[in-house]
Amino acid sequence: MKLMISVVNKQEALIAQEAHADLIDIKNPAEGSLGAQNPMVIKEIVAALDPAVLVSATVGDVPYLPCTVAQAAYAVAGLGVTYVKVGFKGARTGAEARSMAQEIERAIAPFAGVMLIAAGHADFRERGTLSPLDLVHAVRGTGVSGVLVDTLSKDGRNLFDFMSDQELTQLVTSAHDCDLLCALAGSIEIQHVGRLLDIGADVSGVRGAICSGGRTGTLVPAKIEAFLSVLGSPVA
Repeated sequence: MKLMISVVNKQEALIAQEAHADLIDIKNPAEGSLGAQNPMVIKEIVAALDPAVLVSATVGDVPYLPCTVAQAAYAVAGLGVTYVKVGFKGARTGAEARSMAQEIERAIAPFAGVMLIAAGHADFRERGTLSPLDLVHAVRGTGVSGVLVDTLSKDGRNLFDFMSDQELTQLVTSAHDCDLLCALAGSIEIQHVGRLLDIGADVSGVRGAICSGGRTGTLVPAKIEAFLSVLGSPVA
């Protein structure tokens, strides 16, 4: 399982790179679970990192406005990232999710090597969003490269408060059957790593657990190294 570290600026991105993060994810936690960062910040971060580093950036938890979202995704794809992440918050049916995925894929197609990650929400029952499993089936065959599951709620609850290990295992299996990678996030703590490995997630996304002061705080190198050591990854 790979580790995705979310960063908010160039300084944090360099810390994550020094710690050998598998994937550096650019976001703005002040604007939600998949809060979008200013494009100038994304551009600065990409320019500061080694070109070999995998970088993702989020467009946000978006409404069902496929072409509007596609336009935003096009802008992000042109900033040198590897993955464009979109939270499908406003897509309430499989048909809506599929049409949004298709419009986004059409928009980012000119950028060779840039891949789309469709993000669903573990707290879908509470928030009335599309279930992550339905999202997987909806985007199958659209060109989407993977799905991410996060939580819209940032109130101390985590991924496992909303979905059982059995549900998450079924999700990962279904994603793999659809040739999609599957990333799991949502207030993940170091004690959750064993469960994520058993579930079979390809990527674990973290921020709050490796920051001083929670998800809106700042990265702490020692916490990153502790997380990586539990994963069995090399540390700086």
